[in-house]
Amino acid sequence: MPDWVPLKTEDTVLLSGGAEITLGTALVFTPEKHKQTLGKVAAIFFMATYRSI
Repeated sequence: MPDWVPLKTEDTVLLSGGAEITLGTALVFTPEKHKQTLGKVAAIFFMATYRSI
């Protein structure tokens, strides 16, 4: 985890994992009308999350 994250590493991993599961589920069940917007949100989240790898 980056040093600038103000949470313990374990908490950050659990929270980001929950967000990943939520975004993935939302992408599956979102109406077609909102999929493009949600896809952009998910892409930004994953780029921010995995940029340190």
